[in-house]
Amino acid sequence: MQANGPVMGRLSAARRDLLRGDSWFAVLIFAVVSVFMFSLFASVWNSITFQRDVRKKAGVQHLKAVGTVLAKASEALMTVNELSMLRRVLVEAGTEHKLRFCRIVLPDGGVLADADPTGITVLQLPASWADEVSRPTEDVKKKAATLTFPLIVANRGSATLELSGSLDRQVEGSLTPQTAQMAIACLALASMLLVHRHARFRLKAIGAIQEILLAAK
Repeated sequence: MQANGPVMGRLSAARRDLLRGDSWFAVLIFAVVSVFMFSLFASVWNSITFQRDVRKKAGVQHLKAVGTVLAKASEALMTVNELSMLRRVLVEAGTEHKLRFCRIVLPDGGVLADADPTGITVLQLPASWADEVSRPTEDVKKKAATLTFPLIVANRGSATLELSGSLDRQVEGSLTPQTAQMAIACLALASMLLVHRHARFRLKAIGAIQEILLAAK
């Protein structure tokens, strides 16, 4: 019975070492994982922000290019009184480029052509109208941009091309690979932790059994 005292003492000491080692290891892993996750989150956020800014600028430039081409085409068609073709061009442009709206407005507020035909208020092209040349404007917001282009129609007057388009159609799609990267990293760290704890437990158990056997001798 007396021999059991040292044996139980060694076993208790081995258990305390195991618990103490696991506690320190858990703290270390938690710290490492916290730093890694913070760095990964910061990197992903910077990447998403950069992609959003790039797509936003590219979207604005795209709308400017579309508006410039439409403005020149509209001036030419209005000069030769091709109103039906003008309206068809705006409808096709609105559909092809997924514009929120695209219309030609006269100085008095009348809508001469619109990508949405129900928005037209002027049915026939007037022979002439007020010549009030407007300035080009650009209103860029978080998810959309609205641009205006002045139109000068020879021997008739002036008008304004107004168009608006979305800037965030593809930003959400960029979140998917970033989220997948974070999930994979978390699973990899969790797997490493489980494997290490399992191996450490087995090594500690083998060491404890060895000490007990030596003490029993």
